[in-house]
Amino acid sequence: MIQKDNKYPLLFSPIKVGKITLPNRTVMAPVYNGLLNENGAVNQRYIDYFVERAKNDVGLIVLQPAYIVKSLRPAHLSIADDRYIPGLSELTEAVKAVGSRIVLQLSYLGTQDIGQVGRNVNEMSLAEIEEFIGLFVKGADRAQQAGFDGIELHGAHGYFINQFLSPLDNHRHDEYSQDKLKFLREVVNGIRRVCGPNLLLQLRISAEEMVPGGLTLEDTINTCLEMEKIGVDAIHMSAGRTESSENIVPPYYLPIGLNAQRAEALKKRLSIPVIVPGRIIEPDLAEEILAQGKADLISFGRPLIADPEFVRKARTGRTDEIRTCLSCNYCHSKRVKKFLPIRCAVNPLAGRESKYSIQQTATHKEVWVIGGGPAGMEAARVAALRGNRVTLWESSTRLGGKLHAAKVPPGKEVFQSFLDYQMNQMKLLGIKMNLSSTVDKKTIAELRPDIVIVATGSRPIKGQIEIVNEENLTTAEEMLLENNRAEVSKRVVILGGGLVGAELADYLSETPGKEIIILEMQKEIAVNIEPLTRKLLLKRLENKGVRFICEATVNRIAKRCVSFINRSGEKETLETDLTVLALGYCPEETLATEISELTRVYIIGDAKEGNGDLAHAVYSGFLAGM
Repeated sequence: MIQKDNKYPLLFSPIKVGKITLPNRTVMAPVYNGLLNENGAVNQRYIDYFVERAKNDVGLIVLQPAYIVKSLRPAHLSIADDRYIPGLSELTEAVKAVGSRIVLQLSYLGTQDIGQVGRNVNEMSLAEIEEFIGLFVKGADRAQQAGFDGIELHGAHGYFINQFLSPLDNHRHDEYSQDKLKFLREVVNGIRRVCGPNLLLQLRISAEEMVPGGLTLEDTINTCLEMEKIGVDAIHMSAGRTESSENIVPPYYLPIGLNAQRAEALKKRLSIPVIVPGRIIEPDLAEEILAQGKADLISFGRPLIADPEFVRKARTGRTDEIRTCLSCNYCHSKRVKKFLPIRCAVNPLAGRESKYSIQQTATHKEVWVIGGGPAGMEAARVAALRGNRVTLWESSTRLGGKLHAAKVPPGKEVFQSFLDYQMNQMKLLGIKMNLSSTVDKKTIAELRPDIVIVATGSRPIKGQIEIVNEENLTTAEEMLLENNRAEVSKRVVILGGGLVGAELADYLSETPGKEIIILEMQKEIAVNIEPLTRKLLLKRLENKGVRFICEATVNRIAKRCVSFINRSGEKETLETDLTVLALGYCPEETLATEISELTRVYIIGDAKEGNGDLAHAVYSGFLAGM
């Protein structure tokens, strides 16, 4: 029954998938979280991670890929042996106890696995193929024994099943090439034969592989039509493969809801439900996709890492309290790709659910937070949740710190959502805020707060550069805050090609008629940017004609020129209308040094590290607040 009093009546309406009825249309996507034991077995922190999402009204949880053959990758979920069943049973029992349904994704990496474990579909004998069909069937049987409501076959992203389907991978000269669906068909039939009709059976598939010669949308529709006939209950679509993985984990340069049109094409031809993922970061967008008939269920991956209460907040009308995913891919590049426990730039509790719990303190303290950037606001939030009396001091006229500059480059408008979330938390928690107010040693000595958290941020580095004239010299942060790129002079030279410099170049080159040049000391630009984001950013800069001069050491800035030593050791000079410093930041720690003997002091965020890293700022603020 649709809830008439809910802003999202379709999202929170029940739906029958296979033989089970889900309470709503929200699905937690399968994302590796690195929380398992080294051998791929379930532990308590793994259970706690999923229970935290399940208890907040997620309709269906799809577990990360469980490998039918033991992978050599560390801490990857395994279903390769009966000994994994007890741990998985504890997980399913815990998730179901709080109201969610749970599905296990079965997978094998094929040639993408490490070492000799990785198998090539073109080199396997018919007997070996038969063996792997049996391994998938046995994995489904074990999942059913462990209490899962269903299984999902991972047939996407260039993995083993996908390798049979794709013309890019399958170059066999037998029936498994002539009929590329044969392997998948035999797996599905085998699972139905052993597990029966009641087990929910989903297929994860790339609607398009997004590379030349790869699977097309029409290919995938035909595959799904065939799978529907033989007993697949739902299609959990995706897009891309390894070579086009920016479509699998889309950075903020790609549009929100980027898979909705592909899902619609599938849904128009299928009778079974279609589940759609892809930067669906707001409940309004999820409801819109359902209302337009483009999909039947919405898959949330990173949004549920950023805020495990995402679904419940949407259901109860607290959307302004949602901590929106920024699509920054910190979770992916800094953690998943390195086989490390899951973390999130904006949610310091992600992957740490077993370690921390925000509880009221026995003694409430007078806490001052000096600085209203992301680190300071997170410290204030957590300290207030613990029952302390918190005062936030900010020298400027507004909260947010460097978030105001960070949200300006193209694609990064989503960073405004985190700023909105943090400022809303300050109001909800009744934190006293003093804007346009500075705090010095004398004030602290007179009023004696119990604890001072210093979050004064950082200042731009000028390096060892001789500055003869500053008339046409500015900083990247000033440029972004002024937000007046149309008025910027024709030739701009940016000193520093890291994240800030590269994004500034992208921003300035949005207005035609400008010549943008980046001078960078390293061999390449943007090396400190998340790889998938970097791939798209470099393509953007190339298309806009931005010039890079790498291995360049700048030694002098004059009124309308910049001098540097090139990679050959020769001196060069560039004429410029405007020179912009983007060389990085150093901590602004003066206050912390002055007051260290007066009271208990914590230094957090850029005031301690000066690296401009949002994840570090938020986590350090969280720890100080705790």
